[in-house]
Amino acid sequence: MKTQEKRFWNLIPTILLVMLIAGCGGDEETSKEENSLSFKLSSSDLSLGTSKNIKVMVPYAGGVYKLSVKASPETVWSAIVESGNDLLDVTPSGEQQGDGEIKITATEDSEKTGGKTGVVLIKNNADNSPLKISFEQKEKELFFPEGLWGQTSADFQNPMSTFNVDYGKIGDNVELLWARLELTHRLHLQTVGLILTRHWQHAKRYTTF
Repeated sequence: MKTQEKRFWNLIPTILLVMLIAGCGGDEETSKEENSLSFKLSSSDLSLGTSKNIKVMVPYAGGVYKLSVKASPETVWSAIVESGNDLLDVTPSGEQQGDGEIKITATEDSEKTGGKTGVVLIKNNADNSPLKISFEQKEKELFFPEGLWGQTSADFQNPMSTFNVDYGKIGDNVELLWARLELTHRLHLQTVGLILTRHWQHAKRYTTF
């Protein structure tokens, strides 16, 4: 009996050592798994920056927004429409792993009623903080700072102002304006040049040098 007790007490350090090694091995495996997780987004259609809450204005024509995913093979990620299924569609659906691409499609509003909103959530197990992209479909609004080029914001709506919306070209997010007087002067010179050219051609018919 004493011999068995002695053997038992002798085995206790061995058992504790095995448990300690097993525990350390589990921690190392967990640490390696956490270190192997990575997730990064990039896009030429959206300004991502470092914010986890992005707001996007969708034109009436709709739009397509693509995001490239760079992730480790162990990283699991997904993109879902949290709200606004009448405005937004996201592919691919379900959980994904590794590199990929997220495509968000906003539908066209042909009647230009506006007011549609929607939210897309992008989640991954490398970062527990999801990316929230909020979309709103409405008519674009031009913003002119007071005092820009010596004009008020109301002056830019006046067709007689040096710079106004009637003399410009609008893009997706920028409007290019040019001076009304400069354009008028240029057209005047072109008209004068055309008149002089026609007079010269007419004069050559009846003139011998």
